[in-house]
Amino acid sequence: MKRIYRYALLAIIVIAVLGILAVSVPHTVLYSLESDTFPSRFHDNVDVLKIKSINSTTDVLPLLQELSDSSFPVSLNLRIRNVGEARRYLNYFSRNNNRVKNLVVTLDMQNSELQELSKNTAMQQQLLDELIKSSAALDILDALEVQYRDTVNPELLKSVRYQREALLRKIHGIHSQYGECTASIMAIDKRIFYPG
Repeated sequence: MKRIYRYALLAIIVIAVLGILAVSVPHTVLYSLESDTFPSRFHDNVDVLKIKSINSTTDVLPLLQELSDSSFPVSLNLRIRNVGEARRYLNYFSRNNNRVKNLVVTLDMQNSELQELSKNTAMQQQLLDELIKSSAALDILDALEVQYRDTVNPELLKSVRYQREALLRKIHGIHSQYGECTASIMAIDKRIFYPG
């Protein structure tokens, strides 16, 4: 009989301990998104913090710095006429630009310098893509000019030269737009990275 009492007492103690734990352990969700106004500034809404995981300049600034640095190899490779490398760096630049766009949406930073930077880098990406395509077309026209110079066909040579001159004007126009866009990005960078 004593054995039954011992098991009953042990069961009561286990149930009591589990009951105390159930009452004393708080619910895992501290705050809900519906009630994110708090009487104290020391309370944090952990759900909002999860949604806005990148919420400080220590998280944002390295991403912006990486974005601003990643456009230079594209233009450098275009200057030395290495279109393949320029395309590879443009893909890297595009990935960084998409990360900044996602950051603008995540942080809900509409009408901010970060959104303006994102728009300018999207324009810069488009201009770099046009420059890459135009540089590749210019290489083809240069090869055709050499080929038609060797053959005795002045009309084809003249046509290629006109196309080449038109393409060079287009490239200079794109290059000046790219310079303006880059100057705007550098001004925003200066305001973000070096305020004051």
